[in-house]
Amino acid sequence: MDTCQHDFLDNICQKCNLILENYFDKKYSNIENIKDTTKYNLIDQLEGVPEKIISIAKKNIIRKQNEIGKKVRNDKKQTFIQLYEAIIESGINFDPTIITRQLGLGKKEINWCIKEVSQTSLVPSVHEEASQPIYIVIVSPVVYIKDICQKTGLEKEIETLTQLTENIMEKKDILYSFKPNYIACGIVKSYCMKKGIQIKGFSRKNNISDNALNKAVINVEEFFH
Repeated sequence: MDTCQHDFLDNICQKCNLILENYFDKKYSNIENIKDTTKYNLIDQLEGVPEKIISIAKKNIIRKQNEIGKKVRNDKKQTFIQLYEAIIESGINFDPTIITRQLGLGKKEINWCIKEVSQTSLVPSVHEEASQPIYIVIVSPVVYIKDICQKTGLEKEIETLTQLTENIMEKKDILYSFKPNYIACGIVKSYCMKKGIQIKGFSRKNNISDNALNKAVINVEEFFH
């Protein structure tokens, strides 16, 4: 029997870590349901991870579940992904390898997670497990600017857009948790719209769907008012 006198903050009990969720099904909507997710919650089994990072990860999981209408998988790869994104969002200088060691993630699995988050590879090859330390790096959208400009006839804007992207990433580092090539496309597209520069076939030339491009534009729109 649950004897905790729940004290919820941002839908998470500060005493026992119960998560208060809203769910929707065919018969009901906007019904609050308390579910104990701590029994098999890998996040709560980790040691040495700052509470702020844990809290952000849990809140993001709830948000994503509400958005997609299904559970975020409670496995070691998804646990790393949620915490990796929370580290970026928190702004805390925390080494992600502390998490990968506790979860027992190998190089191939880490590489898969990094690709899932940013669509980039961590290491050149993932065919062999290696004993050397695994250094997790975050790829910046800046590296895609030159290629995007060359594909869309914006060679004269490369320097300006590179500097602009660096400034945006410095001010809003949570953007590192999105696919860097998508964010770069969003910045270039937003810049062109603001400057009245006509660009034809932008999505096709940069292999990005119109929907993904629109989302990327929304993520950076505050910088182009």
